[in-house]
Amino acid sequence: AAERPRRGWHPDEQHHEAGAPFASLPISRRTLVGLDAGGFVVMRPIQHAAIPHALAGRDVLGAARTGSGKTIAFVVPLLELLYRNRWSAEAG
Repeated sequence: AAERPRRGWHPDEQHHEAGAPFASLPISRRTLVGLDAGGFVVMRPIQHAAIPHALAGRDVLGAARTGSGKTIAFVVPLLELLYRNRWSAEAG
């Protein structure tokens, strides 16, 4: 039987490999420092597939197993949005 093609968005292997460093993303130094302090240096596949799109303001739908890095894939763009909009505790 023929193998079924994978569904969803799949990054170009040459330019978007899982295991790319978080530092390759257009994110703030504060976020990078926090990621590094938490031991997050390279992206897992779900993070690499989702974060660039979320940072660009696109809607993202992803599915992956428990422990795959989905929470970081959600939180990094959220924190960056707050940072870029100069959100503070006074803002609510």
